[in-house]
Amino acid sequence: MTNETTFREKGRALFLAAMMVLSVVAMSAAVAGAAAAINDEQELDQGPVAYDDEGDQTIEVVFEGDVGDVTSDEITVEDRNGDEVDWEVESSDNNVLILEPEDSDQAIISSGTLEIDWDDDTVEYDIEVTSTLVEDPGDTEEEEEEEESVDAYYGENVAIVGDEGDTVDIYSDDESITRGLGDNSEVRTLDTGDDRWDGADNITVDFESGGEVTLELDDLGLGIETDEDSYWDSNTVEATAEADDIERPVEFTLLDDDGDDLNTTEGHIGSDGEAVGEFNLSQIDDVDHENYTIEVEDLESGVTAESDEFSVEEEPDGDILFDDSYNVALGNNAEVVVNIDNYDGPVYVQVGDVEEFNYQTVLEVEDDSDSGNVTIVVDTTELGDGEDAYSVLDDDDSFDHINTMGAAEAPLETTHGYSLTVGVDEDGENVTAEEDASSLYLEDREPMTDVYTETAPDGDDLDDDDTVVTATDEIAFEDSLLATIEAQDMFAIVEEDDDASELADAGLNVSITEADPGANVEATTWSNVDGNEDFSDGGIEVVEADEDNGTITLAIDYEDLLEEDESYKLNITYEDDEFLDDDEEEYVTTEFDLVEPELELSDANEALPNSDSAEVTGTTNVAPGTTVEIRAAAPQNFHLDPDETPEVDADGDFVGIIDFSEYEAGIEMELTADVGLADDEMDAELEDADEAIINLEADAPSEVDVGDEATLDVTVSNTGGTSDEVEIGIVVNGENEVSENVTLDPDESWSDSVTFTSDSEGDVEWSVVAGDNEDSGATTFSDADDDESDTDESDESDADEDESDTDESDDDGDDDGDDDDGTPGFGVAVALAALLGAAMLALRKQN
Repeated sequence: MTNETTFREKGRALFLAAMMVLSVVAMSAAVAGAAAAINDEQELDQGPVAYDDEGDQTIEVVFEGDVGDVTSDEITVEDRNGDEVDWEVESSDNNVLILEPEDSDQAIISSGTLEIDWDDDTVEYDIEVTSTLVEDPGDTEEEEEEEESVDAYYGENVAIVGDEGDTVDIYSDDESITRGLGDNSEVRTLDTGDDRWDGADNITVDFESGGEVTLELDDLGLGIETDEDSYWDSNTVEATAEADDIERPVEFTLLDDDGDDLNTTEGHIGSDGEAVGEFNLSQIDDVDHENYTIEVEDLESGVTAESDEFSVEEEPDGDILFDDSYNVALGNNAEVVVNIDNYDGPVYVQVGDVEEFNYQTVLEVEDDSDSGNVTIVVDTTELGDGEDAYSVLDDDDSFDHINTMGAAEAPLETTHGYSLTVGVDEDGENVTAEEDASSLYLEDREPMTDVYTETAPDGDDLDDDDTVVTATDEIAFEDSLLATIEAQDMFAIVEEDDDASELADAGLNVSITEADPGANVEATTWSNVDGNEDFSDGGIEVVEADEDNGTITLAIDYEDLLEEDESYKLNITYEDDEFLDDDEEEYVTTEFDLVEPELELSDANEALPNSDSAEVTGTTNVAPGTTVEIRAAAPQNFHLDPDETPEVDADGDFVGIIDFSEYEAGIEMELTADVGLADDEMDAELEDADEAIINLEADAPSEVDVGDEATLDVTVSNTGGTSDEVEIGIVVNGENEVSENVTLDPDESWSDSVTFTSDSEGDVEWSVVAGDNEDSGATTFSDADDDESDTDESDESDADEDESDTDESDDDGDDDGDDDDGTPGFGVAVALAALLGAAMLALRKQN
């Protein structure tokens, strides 16, 4: 035996290998040919038909040739809106293709399309969708027919399902036909809306099996009407569909004169048995001036109804339109705008409908102002009482009240949309030749929500938009006192310029009550109503009714009634039986203080640079916006005022700029500042503007409750013309809180704050040093309960001590003996300053 391979064996192996290759190639060609045959397009024989099969929707498609193995990847199903839904191939056998949805919510209604990707083309087929199933019940007992009945609506498309190739007899009392399901089909459709079935109450289907099913037909009662029989091409057509059944999806279709679809919109027949579809003709392409109809289809049954014809005409040159629909709350005014373009003459506006609302008014208006519109003001508090509810915003426009119908009285019921119609004619009762329609929706009224006080400078015109008005609960006596009410829905109840008595007539009670009249003393109240009319007609005035922001501002003349340095409560009460329930009222309140006007010039003014922009500063509690008269007077040298009169800012500060550039340093002067209600004066001296001028301001509260925190605020500024290094130190209660050197450039400042407290009653003393400037003071910590109980005693004792100690205290100021605080020769403040200076000197040496 040998391992060598013979030539014969080699030849045989080569031959077998060649045969294997050829067979593989042949098989591949055969498979490719088969695949090509499977994907060749087949002619449609029947369908596609969608029907219910044991609760699941099925689509059957029958072709004339063998469809082979069509896969789910080769089909696309779209619903009636063109949206793709997920379907799959259930079977692909010979000539029949069966499809099922992947999920039940993928079922289609009314109509749809099927696309199949054939080898050389993609073909789209319309799906005939049925909504009711008539299925062969079979012969369940020998020689006994099985009888069943199924409900359906007239016009519904019904699926008849039996065995392949079966023949069925279909008949009513008057008509009968015989139809086959098809050689390869199990289903055919029956249109119950066919003319042959008119008037039939029942249609019976007999199957070859002997089974029999009766269709019991009912009328869905589907109908449709449009709101008009003629429209301009800019109008919106409103169609109302009505049916005997409820909760049914419908589709509205606008049809032209040839029956072609122009536009569709969906709707839903709700619990009232109605659905509304709208078509804005101005937004639909291909709308001509011809006749149209609207068809409504019940999507579940396929039942349709069609409206009467209506005409669409070209809109005339004159445009008469409402600019919007209107929502207004009871208590406010509505402004109904009628735009009038390219039209001369009166137009007519109808508000309401007597049959629907028991109220209807017709008005005649004309654009005599040539503004292109007329604005009708509707007073909702009078709406229902005839012409008193209406006026025009522009006095140049003409207005006339034609009629009012119905028994309704003002105020009309809220939460209703009252119809608005405008046209170019009227018949004495209604607007005719209508041009446009809208609605006026009357909302519930919202109550007042708040009131707060504001102030303005004494003597300023409150009607002037430039007058500065500031919200505050502290009013300098003689400044204007304003009360601003937050109320969204009172602008037909209250108007600008109403006075005290007019507010009372409108149900608005404005009162001011003492906040703290004293023990066992009844608080005094001043009011505009209840026989207690303390405010004259000019004592209260509505200076602004701002409907956009929902605020009403009253000016109150108080100076002859109220006192300085007292606290008061401001109360606003609204009562009106027409708008509020019996014994119901709205109430808002706030508190405010009347304080003595004060003004103080700043210590920083003691040294002013001889520059062209020296700042004279101060603070005051009078109303922001008040002008401040400032003067710098140096006898034999100058009497100067600021170039621009300063005003008090929102923080109560003011700055006056004076030009001292022509005068030498060293001139002493007197500074005065006056706001009319308060003034102040101080001595000052000009310093060289080229040198540093360091100013110190320190402030801390004079009295704080035990346990609470007090804050010492310190500001050091350089108002001179050159930089300077400043040593700054802050000592509180003997503790060195701040000690640092700061370089301040011209017009630069340094600020810091120190917070301190005390657990017991007594004084906490503080001092501040900034270069050559010093300031000091003390904050008294006291028990709040003791303060209240000792108020009367302390007031009496303080008054006695003030009288008896005046001379002594003056003498002590010049005496070298002991001070009141027991420190021989100098006071605590000086001692603390010396201590701080020593500490800073030691620190400098250490550095």
